[in-house]
Amino acid sequence: MLSLLRASEISFPGEKVMEEAKAFTREYLNQLLAGRGEVTGVDQSLLEEVKYALEFPWYCSAPRWEARSFIEIHGQNHSWLKSNLNQKVMELAKLDFNILQCIHQKEIQFITRWWRDSEVAQLNFYRRRHVELYFWAVICVFESEFSQTRIAFAKVTTVGTVLDDLYDTYGMLDELKTITEGVRRWDISLIDNLAEKIKIAIQFFFNTANELAAEVVTKQGQDMTAILKDTWLRYLESYLQEAEWIATGYVPTFTEYIKNALASSGMCIVNLIPLLLMGQLLPNNILEQIHSPSKVQELSELTIRLIDDLRDFEDEKERGEMASIIECYIKDNPDSTVEKALNQIKGILHLSLEEMNGEFLKQDSVPLCCKKFTFNITRGLQFLYKYGDGISISDKEVKDQIFKILVQEVPIEE
Repeated sequence: MLSLLRASEISFPGEKVMEEAKAFTREYLNQLLAGRGEVTGVDQSLLEEVKYALEFPWYCSAPRWEARSFIEIHGQNHSWLKSNLNQKVMELAKLDFNILQCIHQKEIQFITRWWRDSEVAQLNFYRRRHVELYFWAVICVFESEFSQTRIAFAKVTTVGTVLDDLYDTYGMLDELKTITEGVRRWDISLIDNLAEKIKIAIQFFFNTANELAAEVVTKQGQDMTAILKDTWLRYLESYLQEAEWIATGYVPTFTEYIKNALASSGMCIVNLIPLLLMGQLLPNNILEQIHSPSKVQELSELTIRLIDDLRDFEDEKERGEMASIIECYIKDNPDSTVEKALNQIKGILHLSLEEMNGEFLKQDSVPLCCKKFTFNITRGLQFLYKYGDGISISDKEVKDQIFKILVQEVPIEE
């Protein structure tokens, strides 16, 4: 039943049989855990594995967290550990986890120093989440050879957080237009007359963007500055569009909202710079299969955006506010209720996840590590949002997860 559940979660659009299998197996396994099943003599570790599968389905099970959890689960399986071979496998798994953890600890120390030594660390208008953002990277792409990718991911998302909060809450519309024009021309002198805090933030952006662009040139062996600048511009123009809607009180149609939201998800830049630093040469014919306007890029942007918006809806509902995506949907469908709008958007997300399964598994010339990166980043965000917004508000669950992945080594018996 557990194997059937896992298989049913890797479904494609229109596979009703898989949907039925998923519903049936989840109900059966939940009843088993509740003590209402008729199965006897089941090893406790198998029950723990069932609990994990029900709590973290395929679409939100981050690889690194899964590794730590399965080491703990199978470490309790005394019948499995009776085999000398299995004991050696467990020992190797623990050693591998701890060795990689040492590498990850050095990387998070590097990221913390990088952030602390920058002037932007003195500002107080943005969320300081470089640890959580690095954690997002490491639970998705943990192998030692992808150190540069993880560090670039943490830098890009940290910059993105600063820009997000600048455009969303701190900057005035005229200031945001000036910033966007400065990025369009790639000319920082355009912001010379803006407030000091804004100048520090934008200088941080330009410094990081130029530094990462130089790394990409070295790794790829060709000048890719133009595509990087265009991608950053697309990202910031989407933020400016949102700011203009808010300033004018305009509620966009659902189609308008989604079109802009694809870019504001940040995946256009998150799924570019780290990918280019994975050690794989990505000529144009391959890059166009994984970056905008490719199908997998559109799906990853849509998935990340909807995950974030649905989480925002839950948080804003508690505060008595209306999430923007729900408001936009109801504008297009006046007869719809909030509940119907929510179900419709969840349906779009479900379909997007199924289509991503197909994109991941289809035969093409894209290196597997690049496909895994794009796919696992979407899984990682759902993992972080499992109990709430694990990035904006690092609650107990997320702190415990960070501690287990980055701080606490796996005990090894002498």
